Amino acid sequence: MQLSAELAAAVAALVAVAVGFAIWRRSSGRSSAAKTPSFRGPTSMHFTCAGCSGQFPHTKRTVAAWEKGSRRVFCDACHKSWRNARPPKVRSSSPAENAVHRPAAGTFTPTRPAAAHSSNNTGRSGCLGVVLLLLLVPVVLFAVVTNA
Repeated sequence: MQLSAELAAAVAALVAVAVGFAIWRRSSGRSSAAKTPSFRGPTSMHFTCAGCSGQFPHTKRTVAAWEKGSRRVFCDACHKSWRNARPPKVRSSSPAENAVHRPAAGTFTPTRPAAAHSSNNTGRSGCLGVVLLLLLVPVVLFAVVTNA
């Protein structure tokens, strides 16, 4: 079985598309990293509380709120009164799931629980690997079939 001109052109086109996609992916990754600074927090060290209008230095909580896009930042006292005024959230009706959120007395609870999935994932999504896999599997199958 010989390699036809159409099949060779199709394989060459697929390889060209894969190379073009890889180059585009690399260049878009670099340009977006160059646009965003490493620290996206507020430019000033102090903020005006949206509740009591006092001047306060930023804390980890207020910087995190700023990075998430909130421009109405509250001092610790106003934030605490706001949190106390809200009713507690009921996470689930299942006792097994509630046991995860409310540990028994005397058990060790880490200060920062490990999240299974992070919403601000900085890794790649894996599209390039899937595209290359979809391109290479038919080529390998064709090579196996022609040489068998």
